[in-house]
Amino acid sequence: KSLVGARRRICAFSWDRAKLRLQEQKRQKLEADTALSHEKETAKLYERLKLYTVQASQVGDRRPLNAISLSSKDDIVATGSFSSNISVWNSSDCRKICTFAGHEERVVDVAFRRYSQNANQDGEILLSGGADCVGLLWKTPSKSELSDSKASDGTETSINPLGRIEGHAQRLSQVAWHPMGEHMATTSYDHTWRLWDAETCKELLLQDGHGAGVYGISFHPDGSLVASTDLDGIGRVWDIRSGKFVYALSGHALQILSVDFSPNGYHLATGSGDHTCRVYDMRQRKFLSFIPAHSSLLSAVKFSPQTGEYLVSASFDKTIKIWSARDFSLLKTLHGHEGKVMGIDISLAEDKIVSCGFDKTFKLWKSSV
Repeated sequence: KSLVGARRRICAFSWDRAKLRLQEQKRQKLEADTALSHEKETAKLYERLKLYTVQASQVGDRRPLNAISLSSKDDIVATGSFSSNISVWNSSDCRKICTFAGHEERVVDVAFRRYSQNANQDGEILLSGGADCVGLLWKTPSKSELSDSKASDGTETSINPLGRIEGHAQRLSQVAWHPMGEHMATTSYDHTWRLWDAETCKELLLQDGHGAGVYGISFHPDGSLVASTDLDGIGRVWDIRSGKFVYALSGHALQILSVDFSPNGYHLATGSGDHTCRVYDMRQRKFLSFIPAHSSLLSAVKFSPQTGEYLVSASFDKTIKIWSARDFSLLKTLHGHEGKVMGIDISLAEDKIVSCGFDKTFKLWKSSV
């Protein structure tokens, strides 16, 4: 019953989102003034991206950082570490706000709930996944709650998680929020991905079908589809509303470690251990473009979250690259990390990129003008 109810709500949500997205795309295409304005804004965006450079760098932990995520207001950054701790930072000055300690092994991924129907929520909600096979839900504390969490000697006391999700037989790989904000997904080396209720932390769906450990996961911006990838180099697209398999993402020679849907609703990118990025067109269900992106494995790929006009890739070759989402040409290579780049995120305003790496630092990248 819980799964049926969730699918009905997701179906209604995705229908409304798809209708609005298609109406806006049609308007931009048919109205000459709107189309011209969009082209000018995109040209300015590409010029700004070419001027991106590191604006801030902070040592995040005593051990390498494995994951990073920006909050819904872009004012908070969360980093997950090999030490099993999660640190929460102010994105403007890289000042630490608090630490979440609840995992027993390294943190493999963190994700803020960036899209929620409750826009006036008090505090940001963060989902973390660990190599201890557990997912934890956290809430960033307010200033008063931060003061209360300080002991008399000034040291920080523990902040308890809001919820705990358990069920995977092996370590988690990645975590993700459904665009509706009521459900979350986890992938695992146990060859499954699972859908969870965010309020109760109860499992709604256990999805098998992969022949190896499942690693990357991404929800369609409308909330209707989800893409999962595995360590055999195969990706699969599923319809959440029916549970049916839709399309296989093939072509990579090695494991697919990252996947992301574009906000345009029809492009999907994958990053692999074979050093390449592939882009697929979901309208025609076929491979679209091949990008020989890096000289080492790709740890992350992400489309810009609002316009979808650019794609960012991160790699173990210590670089981050920004690509045009129109012809997939290289716009900018970001140098600064002294070790493998483990994770990236893009602000909802599309005015900054954050990254974390094996060099124990996280960095903020913005235009120099």
